[in-house]
Amino acid sequence: MNMILDPQLMVEEDRCAKDLPVEFNGAAMANQNMTEDQARDILEFFRTLN
Repeated sequence: MNMILDPQLMVEEDRCAKDLPVEFNGAAMANQNMTEDQARDILEFFRTLN
């Protein structure tokens, strides 16, 4: 959920997140300025897709 809430901070501090822009040709995830509840709702939706 941290990557959804603050992608820039995650790229600065998390090793896996740092590798993502390299893997995807420099494309950075945009900060959508979501609340925790909004991010949680998205993750719950993804869980329903299994």
